Amino acid sequence: MTRTSLSIARLTLMSALLLSATAQAGALLSNGGFETGALSGEYCYVSGYVNTCPNALNGWNTQNNVISISANSNAWGNPSTALGGAAQAQLGTRIVGLQMNSAQLSQTLTLNAGIYALSWFDAGRNAFFGETLNYEVLLSGAVLNRYAVNLGQAWSQHQQTFTLSTNQTVDLSFLNSATANNLDRTVFLDNVSLEKIGNVPEPASAWLVLACLGSVGWAARRRHG
Repeated sequence: MTRTSLSIARLTLMSALLLSATAQAGALLSNGGFETGALSGEYCYVSGYVNTCPNALNGWNTQNNVISISANSNAWGNPSTALGGAAQAQLGTRIVGLQMNSAQLSQTLTLNAGIYALSWFDAGRNAFFGETLNYEVLLSGAVLNRYAVNLGQAWSQHQQTFTLSTNQTVDLSFLNSATANNLDRTVFLDNVSLEKIGNVPEPASAWLVLACLGSVGWAARRRHG
């Protein structure tokens, strides 16, 4: 193999690596701050209890008691002020409440193979019942992890990573899994975001990389043989 051929092989290898490392363009998740959609009053049920504003959470699917709430709602304990916490300054004008067992918020996403970091904030409703409230984060029905909030808990941030080995469409969900089913047991969520932080080379790219490595190795052996 000539120097020119060796250089071409190296360039091909670099191109394959760059292609495998290309991130998806644009936002991976829509309306993560829950700010877009038609909110009626200082809060309304998107689904479940009375279902007064089914279009309040653009981009999201809901089941059972999911509520779009003004961050300054008196009825819900003034989530943006009474609960305080490090995340207070990052709250927008609205949050989401998952009320009672089986309340679920989800979004369908088409993602490339790769490693992803999911980030969000949670808090506990102020002045209603003292037990710990549990919820789950799921990917296409499989539990990624379980979390909990306490009565009046301040806003705090969480991050959960997951890996997709192939390009696929998935359902990302937050599910209230409280064991008690009292009406006022509510988990607050806000500022959900998703970022691709790593890559899993697709099979074609992997074979190309291996082929280029083989060519470079063979050329090196010939030059020193």
